[in-house]
Amino acid sequence: MDRERTFYLESYGCTLNAGDSLLIRAILEGLGFKEVNKPQSSLVTIVNTCGVKTPTEQKILHRLSVLGQLDTPAIIITGCLPEILSQELDRIVNAVPDFAAMIGPRNYHELKSVISQVLEGKRHLVHLDHPLLDPKMQLPSATLSGHVAILPIAEGCLGSCTYCCTRIARGAMQSYPASFIKSRFNQWRQEGIRMFYLTAEDCSAYLDREKGIRLPELVDSLACAPGLFFLRIGMMNPASLLPVKDRLLESYRSPRIFDFLHVPVQSGSNDVLEDMGRKYQVKDFRREIEDFRNQNPRITISTDIICGFPTETDRDFESTIKLMEDIQPDNINISMYGHRPGTIASSSLDALPSSIVKRRSRQLTTVFTRIRKKKMNGWIGWEGLAIINKYHESKLNHVARNQSYMPIVLKNGHGGKIGDLITVRITSTVSNSLLGEVIGFVKRMT
Repeated sequence: MDRERTFYLESYGCTLNAGDSLLIRAILEGLGFKEVNKPQSSLVTIVNTCGVKTPTEQKILHRLSVLGQLDTPAIIITGCLPEILSQELDRIVNAVPDFAAMIGPRNYHELKSVISQVLEGKRHLVHLDHPLLDPKMQLPSATLSGHVAILPIAEGCLGSCTYCCTRIARGAMQSYPASFIKSRFNQWRQEGIRMFYLTAEDCSAYLDREKGIRLPELVDSLACAPGLFFLRIGMMNPASLLPVKDRLLESYRSPRIFDFLHVPVQSGSNDVLEDMGRKYQVKDFRREIEDFRNQNPRITISTDIICGFPTETDRDFESTIKLMEDIQPDNINISMYGHRPGTIASSSLDALPSSIVKRRSRQLTTVFTRIRKKKMNGWIGWEGLAIINKYHESKLNHVARNQSYMPIVLKNGHGGKIGDLITVRITSTVSNSLLGEVIGFVKRMT
């Protein structure tokens, strides 16, 4: 294929980063570029990076070194990793010495200019800082698929966790104006989008300062719109969820809000939480989960755990195991602790032996596997509404999400399509999936 005006895009990381990749794609297509599926066929190769965890960083640096050895005219590195390694950029340079540009996640308004300079033959362009979100709001929007959209409501972080580099990568938290969010939401809704992912590093910290609008009011203003659609609220930290919890519980009564709650507790030990700089206690997390479960026992609970924080003792870890046994979450994102550049923990605490960290990770994984099997089996025989949202990885079956945002792999031959609202019966489980059969189609939401 002729390389003229072609680009190749790889993306890593969180939902917010996935949204940025859609933005990057829209900018390139607006410049007349056509996407190709191989870097060797592209004029411009873009790698939208993540660097929150050490294994991800290592994976991406290796991938960059591989791309650098291919016949790729221009490699542009975007996303969080260049920001996280801003004091150690030689690590990226060593991986891909002839890189064309590095662009941080709040600098995509400069991408058009960077592309023009790269096409003129310029190299080693670096745009890394944390400007206001205003320029980013002027960029084109793009959806994840014909019926799914990522809707960022804020970027950055208010926290000061001792182990985390998110604030280094994304800067201090800035919320998008509610009017901007509603305008984009209404545009996409009118275009037929039926599933919206409200996304931020910490959704419950959302605040439109000018209007005084917090997350519950924002969600209510979206959920009251007419039509067939669902909203999934993204990650909310326990500390920022506390002051809006009661009001948000009211918002969750809407049938348009998925009964899905992602609250990363990170540890079941108050001592470790204090050392992490997390600004809440285990009892706060327990109360949040209890209150949401009391309102809807079927709500899907997801949380995050870091195994092997430097000050974590065996007793601390046992407290984490007990918390998970008590809470019985539907999903646990398990991470092994690793020092990250620029963090307080990396400069002041000695890491635990890797053997201890790995052992604790394996132990928690065993506990979660048992919990998950029990939770999954509890869905067998359930009947209710779901929306078909994508194809299974095998490309042979559709996957639907029910009100609790549980994924259901549908048996073939149902005659439905992506975006359809259906009634489904869950018949069995396999591996980590629910299996279901369509028993009817629904024309509108009640």
